[in-house]
Amino acid sequence: MNNFDNRSHAQQGHTLMELMVSMTLGLVIIVAALIVYASSSTGTRLSESESRLNEDGLIALSVISQQIKLAGYSSAIATATSTYTVKTNLGGAGIRGCTGGFTANTATFNVLACSGDVTLSDAFAVRYEADRFNTVPTANSPTNCLGNGISAFTIPDASNTFPAYALADNRFYIRTSGTSSGSPELTCTGANNTSSFDIQQPLLENVEFMSLRYGVSSTTNATDTQVVAYMSAADIDTQYAAEAADLRWKRVLSVRVCLLMRGDAKASDQDTAPYIDCDNVKQTSADKLLRRAFTTTISMRNRSALPSCVGGGSTC
Repeated sequence: MNNFDNRSHAQQGHTLMELMVSMTLGLVIIVAALIVYASSSTGTRLSESESRLNEDGLIALSVISQQIKLAGYSSAIATATSTYTVKTNLGGAGIRGCTGGFTANTATFNVLACSGDVTLSDAFAVRYEADRFNTVPTANSPTNCLGNGISAFTIPDASNTFPAYALADNRFYIRTSGTSSGSPELTCTGANNTSSFDIQQPLLENVEFMSLRYGVSSTTNATDTQVVAYMSAADIDTQYAAEAADLRWKRVLSVRVCLLMRGDAKASDQDTAPYIDCDNVKQTSADKLLRRAFTTTISMRNRSALPSCVGGGSTC
């Protein structure tokens, strides 16, 4: 009898209550593991998005900085063999800005018109003498901002005494509609010959806003290298309206650039995501995407005067 009772007890299974408790504990463990995994995945995606945002912001600033540093560059030429004056090929302004962007991106440099809408991104154009050393050449020709060749078309002297040179005339702006990626893009178009510009092409996506301020001198004298104020393009065009565009934009000694970059991942599960904009004001984004402002100040290296020379002396 005792042996039979022992065998019956050994063959008994778990009760329904025990099974339910075991299943409940198992589900709790699985749910906890899923929560940890989801949180870890979200954190990884956010970290990756922050890294891309930082890289894109630095790349965009680097591209713009390189172009502004070249603005106004020109080689020197002599107007005679014995008694002469040293002059530059490019005698006009190296940079031209527009508050709210250009109304026509391919208009002639000196008559570029601006929208004036402060809620829109600014734009700028740069000019410089392009050669095989300050651009990446293609087929042995200097190139514009899109890497396309520039024809040698600009004659520096009305008498055609001197050879033509390649003039880089590049325009940079933010395009927000009709973009190839569906996101705002830093875009460029550049002159390639005497009468046309290349089709606009994106340089970098997720550049949401560009703000530009220009450090100006008190005079138009090329030897005046003291910044007295930082102004918007609209302020420059208004305050110095009596001067020709080519003259008033020669006042620019430096450019302060701010780019508002947008990430491709949500910053959090909160209703809004805070960020600091280009005016150093705290903002919130309803779409909860990461945003960050990147700022730098660039000196106009080629804004200087050349000496006048007589007879090829040591000051030439």
